Amino acid sequence: MKKLVPIVLLIALVLWGCETAISEEDAQQAAKGSLRYVPGIGMREIESPDFMSTAKPVAVESGDIRIDVEGLYFDGEETVLVYRAQGLGTSFFRDNTLCLVDNEAGKQYQGASGIISGNFKSAEGTCTFPPLQGAPTSMKLMIPDYPELSLDIPLVTADDLLTLEDVGQPIQVGDISLLAVPFCSDAECKVYLLDDFLEPGVRFVGFGNYRIDDKKLLPVLKDSQGRSYELRDTDHNMLVFEPVPRREKFTLEIPAITVTEMNDRAEIRVPVPEGEEPVPINKEVMLGSLPCTITSVQVVRDNTFGEHGLRINVEPGSKGRYTLLWFSWAVKTGAFGCRAPEKVPVGGVGRLNEDTGQMEFFQIDLKDLPKGKYVTLVLENPEVVVTGPWVFKDQINRIICGDRLFADGSKDAIKDKLALRSDVYAVTKQRMVYFAKHS
Repeated sequence: MKKLVPIVLLIALVLWGCETAISEEDAQQAAKGSLRYVPGIGMREIESPDFMSTAKPVAVESGDIRIDVEGLYFDGEETVLVYRAQGLGTSFFRDNTLCLVDNEAGKQYQGASGIISGNFKSAEGTCTFPPLQGAPTSMKLMIPDYPELSLDIPLVTADDLLTLEDVGQPIQVGDISLLAVPFCSDAECKVYLLDDFLEPGVRFVGFGNYRIDDKKLLPVLKDSQGRSYELRDTDHNMLVFEPVPRREKFTLEIPAITVTEMNDRAEIRVPVPEGEEPVPINKEVMLGSLPCTITSVQVVRDNTFGEHGLRINVEPGSKGRYTLLWFSWAVKTGAFGCRAPEKVPVGGVGRLNEDTGQMEFFQIDLKDLPKGKYVTLVLENPEVVVTGPWVFKDQINRIICGDRLFADGSKDAIKDKLALRSDVYAVTKQRMVYFAKHS
């Protein structure tokens, strides 16, 4: 990372979440209550008087198949569904049309698939629909030929959604602040990370050490009796805990997170050996503020990592609470006439240390290298583990100790059922502006 600048992350102990950027102007508007937490996309300034959204995510299960509707919203112009599925792959959502039916008026809307990612047994993506008409309060998601996957989706107006004021204040450790907002159900407690306050170019990768299964670095949820609640899933920015009991006090601890700094890069010129003996390099480059030593290079042939490759042995370093894990690589072509050298992505493989998760070497196929005795390597997009811990107590207990954890997901339920004191509930304009300036 170029510098250890403040980074503010928004952790939501909510059922779902996504990402957006919060500016100082947004923060000032938030103090007036115009920003809302929209399930599936994060914090948004609501401009349309016709805006409608789910107040909380909903899900349907059938056998080994589960579809979670992270969010459904209508912004006055288009209707967007955000979903995540297990037991169904990307091909299913490309081959099948999603439909919405107004449960009151009976009007049907046909969807058009948007971005879809995943594999043959899981998928996540978006689907757009025509504008909703008549201010419906409940829609049914339907997939033709799959009636068992139908799902009712309640809709509310913007006034029933959480504001940024409702979210509260983050816990800061070093340069990174995390903000926890509990929102659980009878079946589970989910934690999603919203990238609302991330510095441009910084992307959240995962909780703990993303590259290895180090349970010591995974988040822990404990009650006042010291009981730990099972962490069932850690899919990217999502944590799923087992259900928690009523009227108990909890501590949520996040020991570490992994981020990628998309703007950090370094270059180094290394020889391409003629033989297979390692050639010592022992040069240190800086990926932002983190060191990485290129220890040696060697040509390897007929090995398990591919034939005829240039192997670059490395030792990623650390600084304070930051540890370099991994990075991507490319090569620079030579100049031709007046043409400047260009960065060219190349294939290859890398190997990590199974104990630390740090890269040990990366290897590039010789056929992908420009001709010559030397090659300029470009190292970029470093993955970095940042240690905390971030410990949440009062911020989550003022909500978790309430009656059934926002069971109906509405803002009124938060105020009425939890009877939050105004001095705890409100976040002042000055605080919001402060967080925006330091994000």
